[in-house]
Amino acid sequence: MSLPSTAKIPFGGDYNPEQWPERVWEDDYRLFGRGVAVLREER
Repeated sequence: MSLPSTAKIPFGGDYNPEQWPERVWEDDYRLFGRGVAVLREER
């Protein structure tokens, strides 16, 4: 497997909103917009 050529550091993470109170979800998504290039949500 080869990684795409990018100026950013590729990083994988796992976000499980059901593990957090719903009151923090809106802030989480706002913060995602500040630095996350790709977000894939699975249900």
